[in-house]
Amino acid sequence: MQIKLFSAIISILTGATLGWIFSIFENHLVVNGFDSAAKLIPTAAGAILLFFIYICYIYATQNREAEKNIEYQYTLLNTISKTAPVGICLIRDKSFIHVNDYFCDMIGYTREELIEKPTSIIYPTEQDFQFGLAVRQNQMRINGTGSIEAVIKCKNGTQKDVIINSTPLDKDDWSKGITFTLLDISKRKKAENELKQSYIELEKRKDAYKEAHRLEQLANVERSNFQDNMCHEIRTPLNGILGMLQILQLKISDKEDLEYIDYTMASCKRLANLLQEILEYSRLQEGRVCILHKPFCLPDIFEETRLLFELSLRQKGLDFHMDILEGIPDVLIGDHHKLQQILNNLVGNAVKFTNQGSIRIEAWPVSKNIYPEKCRILFSVSDTGIGIADDKLEYIFKAYSQADSSNTRSYDGAGLGLTIVKRLLDTIEGNIYIESKLGAGTEIIFCIEFKVPTPGIDY
Repeated sequence: MQIKLFSAIISILTGATLGWIFSIFENHLVVNGFDSAAKLIPTAAGAILLFFIYICYIYATQNREAEKNIEYQYTLLNTISKTAPVGICLIRDKSFIHVNDYFCDMIGYTREELIEKPTSIIYPTEQDFQFGLAVRQNQMRINGTGSIEAVIKCKNGTQKDVIINSTPLDKDDWSKGITFTLLDISKRKKAENELKQSYIELEKRKDAYKEAHRLEQLANVERSNFQDNMCHEIRTPLNGILGMLQILQLKISDKEDLEYIDYTMASCKRLANLLQEILEYSRLQEGRVCILHKPFCLPDIFEETRLLFELSLRQKGLDFHMDILEGIPDVLIGDHHKLQQILNNLVGNAVKFTNQGSIRIEAWPVSKNIYPEKCRILFSVSDTGIGIADDKLEYIFKAYSQADSSNTRSYDGAGLGLTIVKRLLDTIEGNIYIESKLGAGTEIIFCIEFKVPTPGIDY
């Protein structure tokens, strides 16, 4: 509006001045006899006046567009300043010239409390202010802009972590002012610190776990050594007792006394078996097991198992059946000692938990062997004993456990038989599966791979 009024006044004054000048010039031409030229003066004056008015109109229009553009830019910057989720401030001579509402809310000051105040009031210490200033100035000289993580002090004395970005309005003249944006990263810093603390705690727990694991391993070694020593120490006097009982058995003829001796010898043998199970389990637990690769005949292994339990089978009146299907080579190469231990433990369990009926061991080859130099064999040990409840099957291979874990159970043993079987199979890469029905019996199937002898090679 001011530009329009100014242009109108200038136009009027200019028109009046030109009219006066041209009237004088016209009179001068008339006086001197130039009537024709004098007649052109008003036309020229009008043309010049119109041209000048047109120039003033263009100037006024351009200034009006500039005003609109300035007004738009001001509105845009003001809107951004008000709505931006960052603190924005303009600083000149280390003092606040402009601050937005977000910045005021961030640090708790009002706009009036900040304008023309030194920027050092938002820093915890003068040292923090000087350090941040030096870093940002160095960055602005090199890159034209500066950025730094800093801590600022709020009005209430609390502190916040922020990222400060600074850019001069004129990179060649910093005295015109520098714009600052401040992003509040207090929550992020808190999360980072909590994460770092969690990591430290995790490392401490890992160290504690490693130490606990080391102590556990040490305790296991000590326990295993103690078990071995105690088993050997107990076995020595136990063998002496068995020897004396055998001598008494030869010298005593009274039937009743012989029954006492037989009962005592049976108890000693059960104790010897328990000691053997504990020793075997201890060796397996520590990995003190070597794998043999020697030739053997499977029928011989079955026969040794039958002979071992012949007396127990006869005493309980149980039938014992052995069956080796066709397709299994006469000679196999593998760890026959472990196979013998597995069969002994499984048949021993079957005898223990079967009061009537029969026990059967079978072997048959897997129908398709991938490699001709190897033979994979399935073994089965089945009985008609008491069976195992479904909810007990998952615990059956755990150490020192039996299906009947009550204090008044009727069956002797340390509960290591099937645990030893499972670990023996693990050492020779075998697997095991069990099926059982309570009151109807149990069948245990396991699979082992053996090598087949190559003709002409001495094993």
